[in-house]
Amino acid sequence: MQNRIKLAFFSFGLLLIVASNIFAVDMTVFGFTLGEKLSITECERKSLGYENSKSMCFERFSKYVNGVETYPTEPPNNENLLIKFPYGDSPQIVSGNVISGIILDGKLEGISFSTSGISDADYVLAKLQEKYGKPSTYIPRKIENAMGASFDSFIAGWKLENLDISFFGVKTKLDEGQVFIDTNKGGAWRKKQHEELNKDKRPL
Repeated sequence: MQNRIKLAFFSFGLLLIVASNIFAVDMTVFGFTLGEKLSITECERKSLGYENSKSMCFERFSKYVNGVETYPTEPPNNENLLIKFPYGDSPQIVSGNVISGIILDGKLEGISFSTSGISDADYVLAKLQEKYGKPSTYIPRKIENAMGASFDSFIAGWKLENLDISFFGVKTKLDEGQVFIDTNKGGAWRKKQHEELNKDKRPL
């Protein structure tokens, strides 16, 4: 009897382990792990800015202090930065060789990148579905160009445990879409930044 009880507990525990592995959310994006420190170094800086690099690295945004362009010297802590891939080595679903990263409390909490808009929207959606499953939300859209021609597009979203993904098949131009992949912390920061950007600076 005791052996049967032990076997039942063992089987139940094994089932929980298997189930947790099945439903575990993959927090990696292009080899980076969200919620952890960025695993690459800063790109090499020269007097006129960053040099092209043969390896993956990150670039920081400069500020002008007393008319002089300066860059942060301390390790990234709370800022938005650019992650650059060597030319010819960027992911297929990324337009260009740059993605954007959100660093909060020293950890990577969000990644966003541009896509090629209408031309590869279905391909990008298929790749996202391969990794994250069927979208939680899917909103069809009609997009018109300057000549009045109409195109089908969409907004897709995934809501997972500590992970929010949004894909705009087309943004403001037909040849540009965008993907956002954020932890809950990164998503809250991005939302706050968006609200601040769109706030009326001089309300009536």
